[in-house]
Amino acid sequence: MEDAIRAFVTFLEVERGASRETIRGYRSDLRQFLSYAGTLRPAAAPALTPQEVDPLTIRGYLAWLDRKKEKKASLARKLAALRSFFRFMAREGLAGENPAAEVRTPKQPQYLPRVLTKDDANALTRRSGSTTPLSGHQLSVLRRAQDPERSRGAISSQPDLIPPSLLTIGAGA
Repeated sequence: MEDAIRAFVTFLEVERGASRETIRGYRSDLRQFLSYAGTLRPAAAPALTPQEVDPLTIRGYLAWLDRKKEKKASLARKLAALRSFFRFMAREGLAGENPAAEVRTPKQPQYLPRVLTKDDANALTRRSGSTTPLSGHQLSVLRRAQDPERSRGAISSQPDLIPPSLLTIGAGA
């Protein structure tokens, strides 16, 4: 299966133009799966082939990762790598059906957004060091952001009304 992984990595590099980090992640995830699957076989058994992998092996791998306290997002990423790999193998005629396609993605935790407190909103409206006061409309949008039930989409639908100093940028923003 090492040869199959090398062929897949070459495909990612040449045909898909994947970044070095993407390739590194896929290679690492696939080798980790191969290592896990190797522990299920007798020591004298020949190397695992893509045709021998079934959905139960993949589910067992995900359960093993879960017992190791891997985050659900990591499990989902590793499953996505397996799906891509086996889709490639099937397309190249090196494997039958994609065994990873039958495995459900682990449910991701959902977090509630943090709502501005009155003190946070007041601090933002004061904007220490700023010489430009907020307009009445900008203050209105900011106050609506304090009440998530009333403000769904209020800020994201009107980003030009908020000064750049108040915008949050980054993951989850």
